[in-house]
Amino acid sequence: MDNCTCTSREIVSIVYGNDFTIEAHVSVYDKDEGIYKLLDLTGVKECQMRLVGTYRKVIGKNVAVSGSKVTAFFPGGSIGVGIYGVEITFVDSLGKSRIFERNLIRIVSASGEATVDNDIEGEAGEGLNVSVNVLTRIVRIGGGGTSGSGATGYPSLTGKPSINGVVLEGDKTAAELGLVGSKSVSAAVALTSVEYNSLKEKDPSTLYVITGGSGDEA
Repeated sequence: MDNCTCTSREIVSIVYGNDFTIEAHVSVYDKDEGIYKLLDLTGVKECQMRLVGTYRKVIGKNVAVSGSKVTAFFPGGSIGVGIYGVEITFVDSLGKSRIFERNLIRIVSASGEATVDNDIEGEAGEGLNVSVNVLTRIVRIGGGGTSGSGATGYPSLTGKPSINGVVLEGDKTAAELGLVGSKSVSAAVALTSVEYNSLKEKDPSTLYVITGGSGDEA
């Protein structure tokens, strides 16, 4: 079936090699009301969607945002066989944010495997449009607070780690941390794993201390 649209909270299976477009409807958990609410993404910048597997991330093309809906195109053959989560990143007035939910898309090698777990058919067609509900939290990567039930960035954490009694805040030199005699380390920086992974380049002379707060769903 061509251009089928499938809506499900179950995992969606697609045959490897077919083009497809993901339409993600984003909701964030409101802990005060105990429900998920649609997140209005109107006006966000630098929005990207990625499919995140065990060993790789694939960036979607032609990303578009409309209200709480984010769409992205994934060309055939760009994603290997496996199970993927949906990751959406963007920048708004509060800083850079990341939304993520695991296990929403399955890429399979044979057409007989291309079914949704709730028996909706038609997932093998070329140019498939897949609609998924992303129920998650927002993690602020660049500081500036949180939205929904998301975790905060490192600057707002309590109980920050320390080295030799010196709290890891900002950039610290090896001498300030009491790392006397270390010629290879000139500074130490504390980051969450999300912040560390977002670094384009790692300084070999900097000691990176990874704290909690990866931002992934449990």
